[in-house]
Amino acid sequence: MLVNPVSENPEEYISFEWWQAYGLFVKAVGLDVDNQNRGNETIKMVGLNRNELLEERGDLTEVLDEVSTTMKVAKRTNNQDLINEMEQKIRTLTSSRKRFTGFSRAFFRAAGLGQYVTND
Repeated sequence: MLVNPVSENPEEYISFEWWQAYGLFVKAVGLDVDNQNRGNETIKMVGLNRNELLEERGDLTEVLDEVSTTMKVAKRTNNQDLINEMEQKIRTLTSSRKRFTGFSRAFFRAAGLGQYVTND
């Protein structure tokens, strides 16, 4: 019933809502892609919506938004040095070695910066 992150891509089963309580908390939500409700079951069983995690992801939105905004400005002004710097930051923030990787990846993809997301 649970999503196995070793053999499956959790991003296909779990997403995040940050736009409704932007900067305060970020809730994990299940995606019912297989009619088995595995995303929601995994969220419940693993405790992905514990208060401290909601708040920590909320705090992270500030960092992600700053990097996203800076990248968009760099692209608009064609500042290649800044583009390279922000690309590296996005890759670092979306690395599987970082905490809240799934949320960070979803955030940058929603911001139209998915081409910079690390898929390791």
